[in-house]
This record gives sequence, structure tokens and C-alpha cells, in this order.
Amino acid sequence: MQLHVYCVASSKTEGSLHEMGVSDEVFTVKYKDLVALVRDAPERYEIIRDMKEHEYLIEKIMQERSVVPLRFNQQAKSREEVKGFLVKNHAFLVDLLTKLEGKVELNVKLLWKLEKALAELKEHDLRIRVLSKQIAELPEQRAYPLKIELGQIVEKGLTVMRGRILKEALAALKPLSTNVRENELLTREMIWNAAFLVNSSVEEDFDKAVNDLERKYGHLLAFRYVRSPPYTFTKLEIRG
Repeated sequence: MQLHVYCVASSKTEGSLHEMGVSDEVFTVKYKDLVALVRDAPERYEIIRDMKEHEYLIEKIMQERSVVPLRFNQQAKSREEVKGFLVKNHAFLVDLLTKLEGKVELNVKLLWKLEKALAELKEHDLRIRVLSKQIAELPEQRAYPLKIELGQIVEKGLTVMRGRILKEALAALKPLSTNVRENELLTREMIWNAAFLVNSSVEEDFDKAVNDLERKYGHLLAFRYVRSPPYTFTKLEIRG
């Protein structure tokens, strides 16, 4: 039977799982001052339900103390393999737990509202307005070179606008965090996908800064703002 691994925490967690309301199916594998929280893995995951359960348990533990969360579907063959992971990474994990004490991950994703962004560019750029009018009045074949030129101007305009917005967003949010990672853009409309490691004591200030940015740029951008365990800053694998 494979074991599903949730996270690593201080061994102080071991005796308080029941008090935290954690399922009886969850148990610990211990090495020195660390424990890994695990359970028997199902033969087949029900992805949505089990992902939610995985996240819920980690967030439960985080209410009490810092954890090093492992991403969903991290599995080990046995208790011995889990213990081997703790032995191999012990010093690193202890240091990481200290660095994560009292911190959460806050994810900010920004996506263009393309129609609104294009309208904004058109309003402030005479050349875009002129080209748009000319293209509308010409046959498709004759309008083609103008469409190329218009596309280039729009692309440049969006790049400049993106740079200005992201510079302001980073200046507002980075000082409120202890670490920041910019992640891969997942869609054509996405212009920013950033994860911030933030002290819980300033989380409200961070929330306010994000809200201020949304008030200013919400007409151009869709904001996706999510609180999560610090997965981005603890990329560990049992069989890594």
C-alpha cells in the first residue's frame, strides 16, 4: 500500500492531531524533531475531493504551527521511505520550518480584460484610432498591411502598459513580503503570476495593498488573489 504524504512539521504536532480535528486515518512518521503526516493512499484518487482534503489538513496544522507542505499526490512506498526522506533532508527541513514560522503564501494573478485594455489604448493613441478607421473603410486585401502595423502598435502599447502596472504592483507588494517568486504565465491574457511569502502579522496590510491596486486597475485587469500553504517556496518531492 502506498502512503500519501501531506507535509512535514515539528514533532510537537504528533500528540495534538486529534485535538486539531484531523482524521483518524492520518498518522505520523517521526525522525528526531520532525514528523511527516501521512495516510494510506487510495488506489485511485477522486481528484477534486482529495485535493481539497489535502489542502484542508495542511491548513489545519498551519493554524497551530509552521509546516513544510508537499504538493498533492506525493506518495511513498513505505514508512521507511518517508523516514529516509526526513533523514536525508533533516537539516534543510528544520531550517525551512524556521523560515516559514508565522508565514503564509499569497498568490496574485493578473489577467487582461482585453477589450477594455484595447479600448484604453485606442483612447490615448491617435495612430490606433486612425488605423482602425482606415482598416474599416478598405477591402480586406488592401487593409492587410495596415492590420499588421496596427497589431504591432497594439502589442507595443500593451507591453508598455503591462510594464508600468507590474512595476507599481511590485513596488506596493514586495516590501510587505519576505520573498517573492514570479511563476509561469498560464494563458495569453495573464500578465502576472506571482507568489509572495508574507508574515501573518502584515497579511491585512497586504490585502489592502492588493485591493488598492484592484480599485485602480480593475477596469483593465481581472485580479485572482488566493491564500495558500507555501507550496511555491517549499518545492520538495519524496522521490526527488
